[in-house]
Amino acid sequence: MKIRTKYIPLIISAILVAVSFFFYGNIGLMGNLILLALIIGVAPYAFLSYFEYTKIKSMEDQLPIFLLDLSESQQVGMTLPEAMKQVSKTDYGKLSAEIKKIDYQISWGIPTQQAMSGLAERLNKSKLIGRVVRIINEAYSSGGDISRTMESTASDITAIKEAEKERKSVTYQHMLIMYAIYYI
Repeated sequence: MKIRTKYIPLIISAILVAVSFFFYGNIGLMGNLILLALIIGVAPYAFLSYFEYTKIKSMEDQLPIFLLDLSESQQVGMTLPEAMKQVSKTDYGKLSAEIKKIDYQISWGIPTQQAMSGLAERLNKSKLIGRVVRIINEAYSSGGDISRTMESTASDITAIKEAEKERKSVTYQHMLIMYAIYYI
Protein backbone atom coordinates (compact mmCIF):
# COMPACT_ATOMS: atom_id res chain seq x y z
CA MET A 1 0.00 0.00 0.00
CA LYS A 2 1.53 3.28 -1.13
CA ILE A 3 0.49 6.50 0.63
CA ARG A 4 0.68 9.63 -1.47
CA THR A 5 2.68 12.38 0.21
CA LYS A 6 -0.09 14.94 -0.18
CA TYR A 7 -2.27 12.95 2.24
CA ILE A 8 0.33 12.76 5.04
CA PRO A 9 -0.79 16.00 6.78
CA LEU A 10 -4.40 14.79 6.73
CA ILE A 11 -3.42 11.41 8.19
CA ILE A 12 -1.38 13.06 10.95
CA SER A 13 -4.27 15.41 11.63
CA ALA A 14 -6.73 12.51 11.92
CA ILE A 15 -4.37 10.65 14.27
CA LEU A 16 -4.06 13.74 16.50
CA VAL A 17 -7.84 14.11 16.65
CA ALA A 18 -8.18 10.42 17.60
CA VAL A 19 -5.47 10.78 20.28
CA SER A 20 -7.18 13.88 21.66
CA PHE A 21 -10.25 11.80 22.59
CA PHE A 22 -8.09 9.79 25.02
CA PHE A 23 -7.73 13.04 27.00
CA TYR A 24 -11.47 13.62 27.28
CA GLY A 25 -11.17 14.53 30.94
CA ASN A 26 -8.59 17.23 30.27
CA ILE A 27 -10.46 19.69 28.03
CA GLY A 28 -7.47 22.03 27.67
CA LEU A 29 -5.15 19.32 26.35
CA MET A 30 -7.89 17.92 24.13
CA GLY A 31 -8.62 21.34 22.64
CA ASN A 32 -4.93 22.02 22.05
CA LEU A 33 -4.50 18.69 20.25
CA ILE A 34 -7.52 19.37 18.04
CA LEU A 35 -6.19 22.86 17.28
CA LEU A 36 -2.77 21.41 16.44
CA ALA A 37 -4.45 18.82 14.20
CA LEU A 38 -6.33 21.58 12.41
CA ILE A 39 -3.13 23.58 11.84
CA ILE A 40 -1.23 20.51 10.60
CA GLY A 41 -4.10 19.58 8.30
CA VAL A 42 -4.57 23.02 6.74
CA ALA A 43 -1.20 24.85 6.83
CA PRO A 44 0.73 22.78 4.25
CA TYR A 45 -2.03 23.11 1.68
CA ALA A 46 -2.38 26.82 2.33
CA PHE A 47 1.36 27.39 1.89
CA LEU A 48 1.51 25.29 -1.29
CA SER A 49 -1.50 27.09 -2.74
CA TYR A 50 0.03 30.47 -1.93
CA PHE A 51 3.39 29.58 -3.51
CA GLU A 52 1.66 28.23 -6.62
CA TYR A 53 -0.44 31.39 -6.81
CA THR A 54 2.62 33.66 -6.64
CA LYS A 55 4.41 31.54 -9.26
CA ILE A 56 1.50 31.79 -11.68
CA LYS A 57 1.07 35.53 -11.06
CA SER A 58 4.76 36.16 -11.79
CA MET A 59 4.42 34.13 -15.00
CA GLU A 60 1.36 36.15 -16.00
CA ASP A 61 3.27 39.37 -15.34
CA GLN A 62 6.08 38.26 -17.68
CA LEU A 63 3.71 36.99 -20.40
CA PRO A 64 3.24 40.34 -22.22
CA ILE A 65 7.01 40.85 -22.44
CA PHE A 66 7.42 37.32 -23.81
CA LEU A 67 4.69 37.90 -26.40
CA LEU A 68 6.22 41.19 -27.53
CA ASP A 69 9.66 39.58 -27.89
CA LEU A 70 8.15 36.68 -29.82
CA SER A 71 6.29 39.12 -32.04
CA GLU A 72 9.43 41.13 -32.75
CA SER A 73 11.30 37.96 -33.67
CA GLN A 74 8.58 37.07 -36.12
CA GLN A 75 8.51 40.52 -37.65
CA VAL A 76 12.10 40.06 -38.75
CA GLY A 77 11.01 37.06 -40.79
CA MET A 78 11.47 34.12 -38.43
CA THR A 79 8.90 31.35 -38.28
CA LEU A 80 7.18 30.70 -34.95
CA PRO A 81 9.46 27.73 -34.07
CA GLU A 82 12.58 29.76 -34.94
CA ALA A 83 11.29 32.73 -32.96
CA MET A 84 10.55 30.44 -30.00
CA LYS A 85 14.13 29.14 -30.13
CA GLN A 86 15.48 32.69 -30.16
CA VAL A 87 13.19 33.90 -27.36
CA SER A 88 13.92 30.88 -25.16
CA LYS A 89 17.41 32.30 -24.56
CA THR A 90 15.96 35.35 -22.78
CA ASP A 91 15.25 35.40 -19.05
CA TYR A 92 11.58 35.80 -18.17
CA GLY A 93 11.80 34.75 -14.53
CA LYS A 94 9.66 31.75 -13.69
CA LEU A 95 8.20 31.72 -17.21
CA SER A 96 11.64 30.92 -18.69
CA ALA A 97 11.51 27.25 -17.71
CA GLU A 98 8.16 26.80 -19.45
CA ILE A 99 9.38 28.58 -22.59
CA LYS A 100 12.44 26.32 -22.70
CA LYS A 101 10.17 23.28 -22.40
CA ILE A 102 8.22 24.50 -25.42
CA ASP A 103 11.46 25.04 -27.36
CA TYR A 104 12.72 21.56 -26.45
CA GLN A 105 9.43 19.99 -27.50
CA ILE A 106 9.50 21.81 -30.84
CA SER A 107 13.11 20.71 -31.41
CA TRP A 108 12.06 17.09 -30.75
CA GLY A 109 9.53 17.34 -33.56
CA ILE A 110 6.35 18.01 -31.60
CA PRO A 111 4.09 20.40 -33.53
CA THR A 112 4.19 23.99 -32.33
CA GLN A 113 0.49 24.11 -31.53
CA GLN A 114 0.71 20.93 -29.46
CA ALA A 115 3.73 22.27 -27.54
CA MET A 116 1.87 25.52 -26.84
CA SER A 117 -1.20 23.56 -25.72
CA GLY A 118 1.07 21.63 -23.36
CA LEU A 119 1.96 24.95 -21.72
CA ALA A 120 -1.72 25.66 -21.14
CA GLU A 121 -2.22 22.18 -19.67
CA ARG A 122 0.77 22.47 -17.33
CA LEU A 123 -0.41 25.87 -16.13
CA ASN A 124 -4.10 25.01 -16.03
CA LYS A 125 -4.63 27.16 -12.93
CA SER A 126 -4.03 30.28 -15.04
CA LYS A 127 -6.99 31.14 -17.22
CA LEU A 128 -5.04 34.01 -18.79
CA ILE A 129 -2.25 31.79 -20.10
CA GLY A 130 -4.79 29.30 -21.42
CA ARG A 131 -6.63 32.03 -23.33
CA VAL A 132 -3.40 33.44 -24.77
CA VAL A 133 -2.30 29.99 -25.96
CA ARG A 134 -5.68 29.41 -27.62
CA ILE A 135 -5.45 32.79 -29.38
CA ILE A 136 -1.93 32.08 -30.64
CA ASN A 137 -2.88 28.58 -31.80
CA GLU A 138 -5.92 29.90 -33.66
CA ALA A 139 -3.89 32.61 -35.36
CA TYR A 140 -1.19 30.04 -36.24
CA SER A 141 -3.64 27.52 -37.68
CA SER A 142 -5.67 30.08 -39.61
CA GLY A 143 -2.56 31.57 -41.18
CA GLY A 144 -3.18 35.05 -39.83
CA ASP A 145 -0.62 37.64 -38.88
CA ILE A 146 0.64 36.04 -35.68
CA SER A 147 2.99 38.87 -34.77
CA ARG A 148 0.19 41.45 -34.86
CA THR A 149 -2.07 39.11 -32.88
CA MET A 150 0.62 38.70 -30.22
CA GLU A 151 1.21 42.45 -30.03
CA SER A 152 -2.46 43.20 -29.52
CA THR A 153 -2.77 40.36 -27.00
CA ALA A 154 0.23 41.70 -25.06
CA SER A 155 -1.22 45.21 -24.98
CA ASP A 156 -4.59 43.83 -23.84
CA ILE A 157 -2.94 41.84 -21.07
CA THR A 158 -1.02 44.91 -19.93
CA ALA A 159 -4.22 46.98 -19.89
CA ILE A 160 -6.05 44.27 -17.92
CA LYS A 161 -3.22 44.04 -15.37
CA GLU A 162 -3.18 47.82 -14.91
CA ALA A 163 -6.96 47.89 -14.45
CA GLU A 164 -6.71 45.11 -11.85
CA LYS A 165 -4.02 47.02 -9.94
CA GLU A 166 -6.09 50.18 -10.00
CA ARG A 167 -9.19 48.31 -8.83
CA LYS A 168 -7.25 46.69 -5.97
CA SER A 169 -5.85 50.07 -4.97
CA VAL A 170 -9.26 51.73 -4.90
CA THR A 171 -10.80 48.78 -3.05
CA TYR A 172 -8.02 48.88 -0.47
CA GLN A 173 -8.57 52.60 0.07
CA HIS A 174 -12.29 52.08 0.54
CA MET A 175 -11.62 49.25 2.98
CA LEU A 176 -9.31 51.46 5.06
CA ILE A 177 -11.91 54.23 5.09
CA MET A 178 -14.60 51.80 6.25
CA TYR A 179 -12.38 50.52 9.08
CA ALA A 180 -11.57 54.09 10.10
CA ILE A 181 -15.29 54.97 10.15
CA TYR A 182 -16.04 51.86 12.20
CA TYR A 183 -13.41 52.66 14.81
CA ILE A 184 -14.41 56.33 15.04
